[in-house]
Amino acid sequence: MSAGPLETPVAFVADHESLLTKGYTVRPFTDPGSLGEIAGVCNDVLGRYGFAGDLTSYHERVPDRETHLRVVRSITDALHAGAVLERLFRPERDFIVSLLGPDVMVQAAPHLRVGRAGEETDGIGLHRDSFYGSSAYHLNFWFPLAPLPAGSGIYLAEGTHREPSLRVRDQPFDDSFRSTVKRGSLAHGLGFVYQPRTDDTIAALTPDRLTLVAPPLNSFVVFFGCMVHGGSNAGAWTRWTMDVRFSNMNDGSAVRPGYFREFSRGVVSRVAQAFAPAA
Repeated sequence: MSAGPLETPVAFVADHESLLTKGYTVRPFTDPGSLGEIAGVCNDVLGRYGFAGDLTSYHERVPDRETHLRVVRSITDALHAGAVLERLFRPERDFIVSLLGPDVMVQAAPHLRVGRAGEETDGIGLHRDSFYGSSAYHLNFWFPLAPLPAGSGIYLAEGTHREPSLRVRDQPFDDSFRSTVKRGSLAHGLGFVYQPRTDDTIAALTPDRLTLVAPPLNSFVVFFGCMVHGGSNAGAWTRWTMDVRFSNMNDGSAVRPGYFREFSRGVVSRVAQAFAPAA
């Protein structure tokens, strides 16, 4: 007997359809209160460096790229040391489980992205996460920590989540910073790629296929990591965003051990986990 289609909870039908057809959807956080805590951590670390002030004007205070990278590393470490991201996403559990199933993994060390005004090299450029060992099962949750300036957001190439990634190949950056990022370096640890790549889809992509998605404060965009995407800040402010990756337990990815940790387990998985030591 063949199984029928899985039933989607009514509250998530529109989001499921958008993810299927476009590759992304935008949703408000169920409880955005923790976003204020995250911004508070950012401000506390900035104060220790002597750069206290509004997040969006941060680019006016930090003197150079090396200092900027150290600041972002310190803020990232402070966020990872606490449970604030767990509190932010725990109310989204039902939605996340509706997409990935009961056994869900979450990125252990999510990335903080700080794109200074006028600094194109703070972005990563168009790419697919699958270029770097990620799986088509991986979903990215991308959200602002402060209002996004006009012209800022994340570019998503609608439909490319269902287009095969053909002839993946190296493609050097044309700037001296990103072209010299090394594996294991400070910049690499903050999410900058150590080996830029492209494929036939990106090489042939026309501007009309890109949509600049700018979720309002207290909301997030969720999209497939295998679709073509890239952050952008053409605005006059510093762009403060974070992205957190979710997956299921059997995603077939080649990410390093420890990249994910447990977020949710279903009944069968919990029983199997308890039984395993007796086997």
